[in-house]
Amino acid sequence: REVYERVLAGRDYNWARAGVAKIRMNNGEHEAARQMFQGVIAENRYYIDAYDQMALAFQLMGLHEEACSVLEKAAALSPNSVPRQRNLGQVALRLGHVGMAEKAFRKCIAIGEYSVMKTADAYFGLARVCGIKNEPKEALQWLLLAQREFPVELIGLRAKITEGMVHHESGDYRRARKCGDELEQMLEADPARPDTPTCLDLAILLFAVGVKEAPVELLCYVIRNNHDNPVLQDEVQRIFDKARMGEEGNALILASRKEATDLMNRGVLLWKTDKMPDAVAWMRDARLKLPNNLRILFNSAQIIVSHLQKNGHDGALAAEAAQVLMHVDSIAPGQQRFAQLMEQLAALAPVVAAATEAVAAGK
Repeated sequence: REVYERVLAGRDYNWARAGVAKIRMNNGEHEAARQMFQGVIAENRYYIDAYDQMALAFQLMGLHEEACSVLEKAAALSPNSVPRQRNLGQVALRLGHVGMAEKAFRKCIAIGEYSVMKTADAYFGLARVCGIKNEPKEALQWLLLAQREFPVELIGLRAKITEGMVHHESGDYRRARKCGDELEQMLEADPARPDTPTCLDLAILLFAVGVKEAPVELLCYVIRNNHDNPVLQDEVQRIFDKARMGEEGNALILASRKEATDLMNRGVLLWKTDKMPDAVAWMRDARLKLPNNLRILFNSAQIIVSHLQKNGHDGALAAEAAQVLMHVDSIAPGQQRFAQLMEQLAALAPVVAAATEAVAAGK
């Protein structure tokens, strides 16, 4: 950010303004970032990346209609982008704009055929569109094609979820329920949970086919791992409302948020009261319970770094902190706090090495 701002102090380059806006968006300043992207577009309507980023800012604020409108304009100006057509299709499908979604997904598959950006999302999206249009035969053909084009171990769960949604949306409730039963068994067999969008789609399907306990557990897992994300909490509440569990869902959301907050606050309290080993151990357990909660992951890494700063370098703890931070970067890349903590962690090792060399020389 300092580099971008030094550039802007000399001259108002759009690429530098867009760079600052991306950083602000990654730091949670979504509206400020949106305004900056809007300013870039006002000065240069062909700065296409600003459209994509502004659409993402709208989505992060839960403003999906606005995001769809921006992506539609971007796709009209520059249609041959696989990620742009995929994003447009997904937002349009979410909003029920079936025709727009179908056009975007078909375009995405066509231009992505020989691209490194080729994505299974377009195949799943188009299958959903065909299910909504009551064309299950074509929908299942797209699902089969996706499973031939992409590794089954990477897309198998999402393929089964999409298959269930296709059956349900085309009115074949018996096959939809069969998919739901298979998915429930998969959840029972593997304690690991998929990413947040997949969890939400899976919960929606399971509720739709009459399963209750598994989707409730999934949605509580999502809230515990995103306890400070009000937009996502509103989305989870809408899923509960649609399942006729409005009041119960609200209570579950509040309880899940409290569980995550209490876990984090306990670790921070141990840290602030200078009980470093206890704090490190507590946050290690918290990570096992909430493996994708960014606040807990960052705080866990911060506590380890503080412990190392105070008590000296420990190779195992340093490696643990680095592993936690790399996990953060894999699920939420571009976080400013990630870079700060990695710098602090890297700065510790040379100091220790130099001190060791000095002691050895003294001997």
